[in-house]
Amino acid sequence: MVDRGAHLFPQEAWVDPQVACREMLSEAQANGADVLLGPTHQVVGLTTRTEEHGARVTGVVTADGTTHPADVVVVAAGAETMPLAAHAGVQVPMLHKPAVVAITPPLTGADGLPRQLTRHLLSTAKVFVWQRPDASLMLGDTRAHEDGSTAWGESLLQRATELVPELAAAGARVERVEVAYRPWPKDGHPIIGPSSTCRGLYIVTMHSGMTLAPEVARLVAAELRHWDVEAGVARGSEAELLEAQEVLRPYRLDRDFEEGARRAAYAWK
Repeated sequence: MVDRGAHLFPQEAWVDPQVACREMLSEAQANGADVLLGPTHQVVGLTTRTEEHGARVTGVVTADGTTHPADVVVVAAGAETMPLAAHAGVQVPMLHKPAVVAITPPLTGADGLPRQLTRHLLSTAKVFVWQRPDASLMLGDTRAHEDGSTAWGESLLQRATELVPELAAAGARVERVEVAYRPWPKDGHPIIGPSSTCRGLYIVTMHSGMTLAPEVARLVAAELRHWDVEAGVARGSEAELLEAQEVLRPYRLDRDFEEGARRAAYAWK
């Protein structure tokens, strides 16, 4: 086998976010959740009130002006977590980490059927390459910048072709270039848990949130099932709660991010 300089991480995996989101939302609805999608339902702010012991979040406001009251608000908004939490006066230490990706049309063979060239996410110092279920490819830059130009997309394709020469024969071309903004806590590790300065506000944000979502959701749900509305925290001695709190203990919002940043996760990025 020819060594083209990629890294293999056997312990890691990836999922297609669009497929995963559709499946998770469908399952949530099947279990009784109300799912509100579209621009008019975008959350644009939080409502709070001042109490004797500090602030309390009381709900969310959507773009259509509707206020949705809630005893607890879980902010799991990716890169928008920091500005949303700021509406409640809560600081969530996050870094600005843009990412540029180039996307190709689905690759097809001579028979017109989808052609899969790779089975893994490939990573080098220059480019990430992964092929989606529809046979299109996403080519990701390894550097944080915001150049979403066509020329930069073509440079990503060139780097990807150096890694996977078969892309040239397959007629791969750049269809569009996108700039994304990754949720990146200051020390690189997840932030999961209630705010100590605004009761009823629960923060969940991290890099790799898509792949970690099912397990993190299980742990968060264990806390919310034992939520003390008055105190704004989860309380109880049930085994599922104690297990969740033990796992989540290092990832609370009230931690030393400066110390963590000195030992930052994903420092290679």
